[in-house]
Amino acid sequence: HNEVNMKKIISLIVIFVLVALNAQAQWQQSKGLYGGTISSLAVSGTTVHAVVNGLIYRSSDNGNSWAGRKMIWGSFTNSLFVRDTTLFATASGSIARSTDNGDTWTISRSKEIDYVELYSLFVNDKSIFVGTYRGLYQSNDNGDTWTLSSLVQKVRSLVVSGGTLFAGTDSGIYLSTDNGGTWSDTLLSKNIRSLAVRGTTIFAGTNSGVYYSTDDGKTWVATALSQSVVHSICVTGTTILAGTDGGIYRSTDDGKTWILTQFKNQRTNAIVVSGGTLIAGTELGMYRSTNNGDTWSVANDGIKHIIVQSLIFYGTKLFAGTNKGLYFTNDINNEWIFSNNDLINKSVYSLVVSGGTLFAGTNNGLYRSVDSGTTWTISGLKQEIVNSLVVNGTTIFASTKEGYVCHSTNNGDTWIYSSLGLSLINPINSIIISGTTIVGTTSREIYLSSDKGNSWRKTYTLKNSGNTLLLHDNTLFVATDKEIVHSTDNGETWSIISSTQGARTLLGYGTTLFAGTNNAVYRSTDKGATWNVFGLPIQNVYSLYISGDYLYAGTNGYDVWKIPLSTVNIEEIKENTTLSSHIRTYPNPSEGTLTIEIEENANAGELFILEIYDMFGRNVGEFPMTASRTIDVSNLPVGHYRIGLRTTQNSVFFASGNFTLIQ
Repeated sequence: HNEVNMKKIISLIVIFVLVALNAQAQWQQSKGLYGGTISSLAVSGTTVHAVVNGLIYRSSDNGNSWAGRKMIWGSFTNSLFVRDTTLFATASGSIARSTDNGDTWTISRSKEIDYVELYSLFVNDKSIFVGTYRGLYQSNDNGDTWTLSSLVQKVRSLVVSGGTLFAGTDSGIYLSTDNGGTWSDTLLSKNIRSLAVRGTTIFAGTNSGVYYSTDDGKTWVATALSQSVVHSICVTGTTILAGTDGGIYRSTDDGKTWILTQFKNQRTNAIVVSGGTLIAGTELGMYRSTNNGDTWSVANDGIKHIIVQSLIFYGTKLFAGTNKGLYFTNDINNEWIFSNNDLINKSVYSLVVSGGTLFAGTNNGLYRSVDSGTTWTISGLKQEIVNSLVVNGTTIFASTKEGYVCHSTNNGDTWIYSSLGLSLINPINSIIISGTTIVGTTSREIYLSSDKGNSWRKTYTLKNSGNTLLLHDNTLFVATDKEIVHSTDNGETWSIISSTQGARTLLGYGTTLFAGTNNAVYRSTDKGATWNVFGLPIQNVYSLYISGDYLYAGTNGYDVWKIPLSTVNIEEIKENTTLSSHIRTYPNPSEGTLTIEIEENANAGELFILEIYDMFGRNVGEFPMTASRTIDVSNLPVGHYRIGLRTTQNSVFFASGNFTLIQ
């Protein structure tokens, strides 16, 4: 009986991997849509270490390129410190140290700082200090146990000068001459964001500029930079660099005068010097200067934390709305260019064109541009999260996280707000126009409005949160993470068209539907009843767009991809969702070993070959197994992988499961 069931399962499986690779080979990746939020930098010899979105990267070429993307013990990091040849890092209530440039880590966990947010880190030959929102903790046994010191303010920065330890807090600078045993206040009662030392001079970056002291903190002198929040300070020779919300300022006369460098309009969280090169970590990514800060160049190669949430062509430019602002390119073979400083660090959720004007819905209002994205102006909905935009004739509709559905009939000059209709705890998060009806989804429900959003009526309850809406070929589709429902009567009634396929985004083209998911691009040629992988295996696909002869896909961390629409007629292959539901992989993320289990009632003792594929669809390992197998994956690069299985008779099928290798 089990053998019969197994044959039935295999009979549902048509070769998947070979076709996925065939389609994958025709996808073309864009060039360098890199970046992320840099929170800490540290230099160890000729290596620069960085914390990017909580993960650790490193560079061996003075910040020109980056590799790593490591997570320590499954935890995010926010601070780094180098002492001699040892690299220290904070990691969610623990301290980690590495003596091999971050290849391996020794973790010290302690209940005293468990679940405590760690802001700053300092190490001397006697102790480890961590600054937290509770105050300063000190360990004298390499992090095994911790004691809360008498300094109970929020500590953001720590430095040492002449044997005296200085702590920058939200209420001023404190000093200790007995290795943290006792603390005394200095006269600088400011919100301290950063500290730096040059000889016997201490520099302090505050919420109101830069100060310095030449007498161990007894007195402080205000520099000419007095109106900026200074998040980072770097002193190199006679040059002082101050990283602010508005860019990097430079002084060569001990702060008497400052100039704003070419590096502008970005919050700068960290600045270091490596091999004569200045490296700056910002809210958008990494920059470097080889001429003492006169000019700066982008240095994000290898830093992959940009999420492409929306795509649109406007004129000859392809625009990508991301979690870090708006970018454009005239050719995905060329570099991406940041569109405008007005959209820096704004999350761009939606892009539409109406009447020759480009609109961008962001996490802080709606913006519009009439000059191909060169300049932008706010177009109403100020300080609101605009999560969806739709154009219907000459009317633009927008939905906001605050619960409104708004419309404009004069190209965004003025907006008419609907009454809320729905409570703020269950707002409309996505809309689409079907005739004279607005179709909207909330977290779990589908609503209709026939009066431009003033009133709503519920027509369906979803099993999971709705991600996206699509109107194609007179059919409405709503996708969640786990299923797709459709309506053929303008949203009055709904039914599940696919209970095994979810989607983050949907797109229609002729008789074909495309779905962007958290593990690939899928395609359906039967109106969503069945779905087949079309390419980009293990990619987390956030957006899809068609222009000219190409399908474009925006991903999480791996750029924008395109594929000729002529490949739509490639023979498709079905995924075995029956078997994949019985496959377990753990631990996930993995730090070097991975266990794969197939429940006994699903495999009936069958002998399989386990295959591992990287993000480009390449086979990077094969292992025989039956019901369970633990394998060593420590030789693989850090990244995301997908698992495949085939029988010994070479019938190939693919499990819908991924794993991430972090160390």
